Amino acid sequence: MPAQLATAGNALVARAFANLARLRGGRPVHSRGRCFYATLAASPSCPDWLPLPHRATTVVVRLSRGAGLPEPLPDVLGLAIRIPDGGSGGPWDILLASSGQGPLRVLPLPAAGWGRARFSTIMALGAERERAVLLALPSADLPDTLADLPHAVPLRFTLTLADERPIGHLTLLAEATGERVDFDPMANRPERVPLWPRWLADLRREAYVGSRRGGKTRNIRDLRDKQMTRKWPLRADGTGRCDSVGDGHTIRGHPSRYYSARRARLSVVAGRVHPAARVPR
Repeated sequence: MPAQLATAGNALVARAFANLARLRGGRPVHSRGRCFYATLAASPSCPDWLPLPHRATTVVVRLSRGAGLPEPLPDVLGLAIRIPDGGSGGPWDILLASSGQGPLRVLPLPAAGWGRARFSTIMALGAERERAVLLALPSADLPDTLADLPHAVPLRFTLTLADERPIGHLTLLAEATGERVDFDPMANRPERVPLWPRWLADLRREAYVGSRRGGKTRNIRDLRDKQMTRKWPLRADGTGRCDSVGDGHTIRGHPSRYYSARRARLSVVAGRVHPAARVPR
């Protein structure tokens, strides 16, 4: 019975995040953010079971707002790090969120500004006997708004464990304009650094699966709409012949009226506009 309940719960989480991704047109949470090129280097005090790079390594970092609330309202802030070589032949994605102090470091909590937030992985990283929550403490001079972050580089964070002993340094150097990285801490991580507790890791894995599924569906729909929402010139009787398919196609014939493809729900059959499209804009 517990296994069946867990399976049902995982399916519900995946479905919920897929629907939310479709609704929001991509990422279900942390949809508003900015990417940066940064350097990450572990300190000599970094434990061996946490394989952070000891030499300064170029990484991609994304700072984001969880719910996308308008600034300056507090929001759950996100700090995502992608290490290109995570030690298992692929990248390592480390995701942190603004959280509380002490026992509250395992809860994502809203923060009013980037310099006033404390970031936590929420879940513990590591092996069976050696694991801990990873924290990132920003310098106090970070601005409060996303728009101001690129103008304030370098942005510095100190990586610590629960005892706040520094184990590494993260420095954001420049905005990565046009860079889009789909972070997934469940799929992109070293095999010897699982996330704990396992039941929460299972739920989180399904959340990412659902998010990708919902985002993919929305992306296909957006592409189709982009190709079909140009104003097409049609004859008065709603007919006309397509010159081509996709962006930039036209319909032969004198355009006595204009129709919106999305609103009219145009369907092209054998090169002719279906009569169902005879709905004026």
